[in-house]
Amino acid sequence: MKLWNSRNIAFVAVFISISTIMLLLGIRLFPIAVLPSLRFSIIGLPIKITGFIFGPIIGLLTGFLADLISFWFAPTTFSYFYTIALSLTGFIPGLIAKLFLNFIKNQINEKILERKIKIKKQKISFKIEKLIESKIGMPESKIILINKKISKLKIKKEKYGPEVIERNLKNLYLSICITIIMVLFFIIFILIYKSDNQVFDGISKKIKFFKNKYIFLAFIFAGTASMLVFITIARFLKFFQKKNRFSTMVPIIVFSAILEPLTTVILSMGDVQSKQFDSYELALVSHFTLSPIKIWINLFVIYLTSLVVLPIVQNKTKNVY
Repeated sequence: MKLWNSRNIAFVAVFISISTIMLLLGIRLFPIAVLPSLRFSIIGLPIKITGFIFGPIIGLLTGFLADLISFWFAPTTFSYFYTIALSLTGFIPGLIAKLFLNFIKNQINEKILERKIKIKKQKISFKIEKLIESKIGMPESKIILINKKISKLKIKKEKYGPEVIERNLKNLYLSICITIIMVLFFIIFILIYKSDNQVFDGISKKIKFFKNKYIFLAFIFAGTASMLVFITIARFLKFFQKKNRFSTMVPIIVFSAILEPLTTVILSMGDVQSKQFDSYELALVSHFTLSPIKIWINLFVIYLTSLVVLPIVQNKTKNVY
C-alpha cells in the first residue's frame, strides 16, 4: 500500500494550508489567538482530520510540517514541546482509525465475530438435518411436531444474517470505547486525588472556579459522564445506525479522549518552557478545563468532515489506511 500519491499529497497540502490560514485569520480577528494554547487548538483540528483519514504516518508528518510552516508565517512563542504535541495530534487519530476501521472491523470482525455466527448456523443446520432424518417411520402426529421444530430452527437460522454481525461489531466498538474512557478517567482521577492540596491552593488564586481538587475532579467526572452517556445512547438511536455513523463516531471519541490528556501534559511542559505559565500544575489545569469542550468540537467537526472527504479518498484512491 502506498502512503503517498498525487491525491493524498493534494489533500495533505490542503489541510496544512487550512490550518495555516485558520491561524492567520484567527490572529487577525482575535489577536489573543497568538497564545500557544489557542494556536494549538486552531491548527490542531485540520491535523486531526488528516491523521484520521490518511493514517498515522501522514498525520504525524502533517502535524510536524504544519507547526513549522505556521510558525514561519506567524512567529510566536516556540517550544519543541509544541511541535511534539502537534505531531502526536496527527499520529494518534491515524493510529486509532487503523485500530477501529482496519484491525477491529476487518480482522476481528472476520476472524472472530463472523466465524462465531457461521458456527451457530452450522449447528442449527445440523439439528435440522437430524430432525428431517428422524421423521422416517414416524406417525403423522409426530411428523407435524417435528416440522414445527424445523420451522422454528429455520427462522432462528435466518436471524443470524449480516445485521447480527453488524450489531455485534457495534457492541464491540461500544465496549472498547467505554473501557478506554473509563481507564483514562481513573488514571487522571488517581493522579489528581493524590496530588498535594497546596497545588490547588495556588491554582485557585489564578482560576477562582477551582477552589480545591474535588471541584476539579467533579468537573472532569461531569465531562467523562456526558461522553459515556452520549455514546451509549447513540448506540441505540436509529439515526446513528445508518451509513456507518456510529462506527465512524466511536474512533473519533476514543482518539479525542486519549489525545487530550496526552497533549495537555506535553503542552503544559511547553508553556512552562516558554514562560507562558509560572508553574507546570497551573498550565496543566488550565488546559484540562478546555478538554471537554475540545472533545465535543472534535467529534462534530471531524465527523462531518470525514463524511465528505473519506468517501472520496476510499472510492478513488482505494488505499486509505
